[in-house]
Amino acid sequence: MAQFLLLLHRPSSTFSGGSPEELRERIQKYRAWREEMGREGKVLGGQKCTDDGGLWLRKNGSEIVVEPPGGNGDRSVISGYFLLQAEDYQEASALARRCPHVEYGGTIELRQVDLN
Repeated sequence: MAQFLLLLHRPSSTFSGGSPEELRERIQKYRAWREEMGREGKVLGGQKCTDDGGLWLRKNGSEIVVEPPGGNGDRSVISGYFLLQAEDYQEASALARRCPHVEYGGTIELRQVDLN
């Protein structure tokens, strides 16, 4: 069985958590999806990233530059990830489509892990 990384992207400039009740509802949908994946034996791991967006390192001439995301014109940050196991991209895509992330304006990047 192959492994797939779901990278959950969100726009760096817009993240409105909504009311506390809306935020609890959103978190519950992610938990329910993860629990469902666990019952199906598909989830291997995953975590939410902090809301600060982290830092990006890139080479600029002979220097390594450290900057916040979006500093180089990029428009999204990774807000979390899941590691799933599936037979192929078709199954992994079907599992990812059930994740609530897209429902909230995010984008899911699906990548197969090279286990060789």
